[in-house]
Amino acid sequence: MGINFVYPSFLTALLLLSVPVFIHLFNLRRHRKVLFTNVKFLKEIQEETKNQSRLKHLIVLACRLLAVFFLVMAFAQPYIKKSNALDIAAQRTISIFIDNSFSMESSGTDGSMLMTAIVKAREIVEGFKEGDRFHLLSNDFFAWQQRLLSKEEMLDKLDELKISPASKSFSEVYQRQQSALQNSSTDQKLAFFISDAQKSIFEFEHLDIDSTIQYTIVPIKSSLVNNIAIDTCYFKEPILQLNKPASFVVQLRNYSDEDAEDVSIKVSVNGVQKIVGSLSIKAQSTAQSNLTLTPQQSGWQQIDIKIVDNPITFDDTYYMSVFMAERLSVSSINQNIKDEQYLRALFSPQEYIQFNAYAVGQIDYAAVQNSDFVMLNRLQQISSGLSLELNKFLKNGGSICLLLDSTADINSYNAFLNTWNIDPLNARSVNQEKVKSINYKDPIFEGVFEKESSNIDLPFVRSYFTQSLGSRSNRTTLIELQNGLPMLSSYACEAGQLYLWNGESIDESNNFIRHAIFVPAMFRMALLSQDIGISSYEIGVDNIIDISSKLSSGEAVYRIQSQDQSFDFIPRHKSTASKTSLFLHAQISMAGHYNVVAEGKNISSFSMNYNKEESDPITLENELIVEKLKRVGLSQVNIVDYKPQVSITKQISQISDGILLWKWCIVLCLIFIALEIAAIKFLKS
Repeated sequence: MGINFVYPSFLTALLLLSVPVFIHLFNLRRHRKVLFTNVKFLKEIQEETKNQSRLKHLIVLACRLLAVFFLVMAFAQPYIKKSNALDIAAQRTISIFIDNSFSMESSGTDGSMLMTAIVKAREIVEGFKEGDRFHLLSNDFFAWQQRLLSKEEMLDKLDELKISPASKSFSEVYQRQQSALQNSSTDQKLAFFISDAQKSIFEFEHLDIDSTIQYTIVPIKSSLVNNIAIDTCYFKEPILQLNKPASFVVQLRNYSDEDAEDVSIKVSVNGVQKIVGSLSIKAQSTAQSNLTLTPQQSGWQQIDIKIVDNPITFDDTYYMSVFMAERLSVSSINQNIKDEQYLRALFSPQEYIQFNAYAVGQIDYAAVQNSDFVMLNRLQQISSGLSLELNKFLKNGGSICLLLDSTADINSYNAFLNTWNIDPLNARSVNQEKVKSINYKDPIFEGVFEKESSNIDLPFVRSYFTQSLGSRSNRTTLIELQNGLPMLSSYACEAGQLYLWNGESIDESNNFIRHAIFVPAMFRMALLSQDIGISSYEIGVDNIIDISSKLSSGEAVYRIQSQDQSFDFIPRHKSTASKTSLFLHAQISMAGHYNVVAEGKNISSFSMNYNKEESDPITLENELIVEKLKRVGLSQVNIVDYKPQVSITKQISQISDGILLWKWCIVLCLIFIALEIAAIKFLKS
């Protein structure tokens, strides 16, 4: 710590101190003649007058010298430099981050927190020189926020900041500021972080620390500590059917320290209110409301879930899009047409399901490709032509179930299975085996049984096909035999799904086809083959919207539009045999429902929701912020205590520059000028 000067060249002006000295030494004053008869008395008066005059002249001289001295000091701008302060005389680059996320929309101790942050940023900018360079950053991470600005440009850009749905962590902000400052040619670099210091943004593991950057945090505390948000919404059932009641769960989170009573919940479908409910939530906890929603229309259903919780409102609405098909198409390809009777008995009574049966020599491939679920029922072999059609069907997202027969040509089956890296079939076994376990967690059996018990009456088989089980296979075992081999397995095949029953389907020695487990298993396979299409995404993430190849065309031009068509853009897309992927690249910033339009038609819908990280209003105290930053290596950080109605320019100056003394020099200069005037006026000569 020591005294330094911004403009040390002005110290040469101290030579001016010789001027008042010269004047006082060579200014010969004229004396008045005093006529006195008593010479002795006159001599005493002359001695007294000379002493008083000499004292007065010395005081005036001292005041003038000190006034000139401090005037020169004011122009030289002295300051006390701290150990970590920068050179005030050099040009600098200053990066300022302003948190403009939703949490900054609430009120602070002296008004809107975002406006307070902008005011404080302006005060910081005003504290620097015209020749300094500035970098403005917000949560939006706009492209223009990568370049450096002049002081005037910086002040103009501050007025353009608005609340944004984006939210960035301290690590992301630090890295972006570091990148901008490192590209600057100046040697002195300062970074400022103005935020409400929410706990969620200070969760990080590692920072690439740059010791050349002097970092300062300006926390702006909120006066709000309470908030209730919609945490998530979902259907309990993995399968939704038209006109069938479905369990719909709305989960709320209470971020406050007080219990919330009777929070109103409203659910609307396609703009029509369907459900009104309420929920009480304990402090700092979650609670679920189990509602019942009955889909009554086919096509895309746009669902809005709303609560009322002021003043933080961005997380009070949750948007969800659900696709409901008008019908489910199920096809059975049979070795003999009579073999489809038990399958027809299973599926035909369902009004929602359209069942078609084909003999192996009379297959309508076009109808099969338009099906959702296809069963190969006791085919002796899978021909090469059928194999090609089935592969295409799987790539397009269809589901296939293989029901084997004792006369099956294993080689033709394995040729088809090998295309998808599925465990090959081996020889037929005639040893009786009982089912050991059922995978209750898989959607096929989830919720089928009231209790998951090992005492349930499980089926047995006396004839089945074994498999060579590979460790790299994408197999999910749904039903396992006592010997560890699968009786029912599922395999993911690109967008589609393949199910394999190892037990012979209509062998009288096996009882699983007549067992209670067979019916729900087959029925759930069919229902799950049709994606209910729940589309709900989070803003701020590079989301990808997938559209089935049945709806999309690789040559089409796709547009994404908001419901009111006020927002419209053409995304980048990539088409494959099974789907078309639309890349949003974070171009959507408003929550709500959106449509995918191609050739003038709405072919798909999806919903966007705001990130919930900003919902938690808990902030960190300054000591905790410093402690967290020290853990990741950022020990050289300053924190400015925010005080309403108090400019932070002086605090920032003392942190970055040291203690500036030029103002004190001006004050002292004026004081000594005043003392000189007083001495001349009131002291006797």
